[in-house]
Amino acid sequence: MKMIPCSKCGAPMPELRLTKFGYSFCVSCSENNNLVGTKRGVSVQKGEGDHTWTETVIMNEEEYLKHINPDNDPEITFGIENEK
Repeated sequence: MKMIPCSKCGAPMPELRLTKFGYSFCVSCSENNNLVGTKRGVSVQKGEGDHTWTETVIMNEEEYLKHINPDNDPEITFGIENEK
């Protein structure tokens, strides 16, 4: 496996992490420096009657907070928008 230097710490990391996933930093830097944002999922029920199904929509933290509380009303989310 071809290794390249991490753009943050210089440690060797797989080149595939950059070419396939677009990350120029290693997993260690990502975990220690919180470089990748949190993802959230929302279940959505589609269809009607006997023909319903559930899908999961994945979104970043900012989109999720706008989805659960578009008017930024603290009573709706019970303070969940302050969790981080």
